[in-house]
Amino acid sequence: MKVQRILVRTDSWFRHRSRPATWLVSLLILCVVGALDHLTGVEVVVNFLHLIPIFFITWRVGRDLGLLMSLLCAVVCVWIDGMGRPGLSTWVAMWYVIGDFSIFAIFAVAVTRISRDLAEQRRLNVELQTALSQVKTLSGFLPICSWCNKIRDKAGNWRRLEKYFSTHAEVDFTHSICPE
Repeated sequence: MKVQRILVRTDSWFRHRSRPATWLVSLLILCVVGALDHLTGVEVVVNFLHLIPIFFITWRVGRDLGLLMSLLCAVVCVWIDGMGRPGLSTWVAMWYVIGDFSIFAIFAVAVTRISRDLAEQRRLNVELQTALSQVKTLSGFLPICSWCNKIRDKAGNWRRLEKYFSTHAEVDFTHSICPE
């Protein structure tokens, strides 16, 4: 549950920030992740940590800038790998960028979809709560006179059908005469 609280607080913090502030924070996270990646050397792969700034940008700002951050993260990954492996060929570096970007881009698109689905779910929940608050249900047996169609209420009073339903079910009646 601690992880969930951290995520909720993080989301709340980012929700109250502007787009440029979100970009700045995400770039700072990218720098920290890049430094950590450099310090661990080429033997320890921490490319998955680059998903953190991609997540924040995509979740708060949108897919297009999330894809841009994905490309930036892929370039940073290869740049750090190049520092750790002098003589890395250009073709191999390009292959790494394409591979990392592909994975990061798929992640950004998935986060975009999840974000949109959650927003739609919140909207539908609000709509449902509004509809449910307006519904008034009648249940149980209604004692009704078989001769005049009056209904007996809980107090034992006989009321006209129209009056009873208007009071208990938020229904209004109009009268007309049927052909029969």
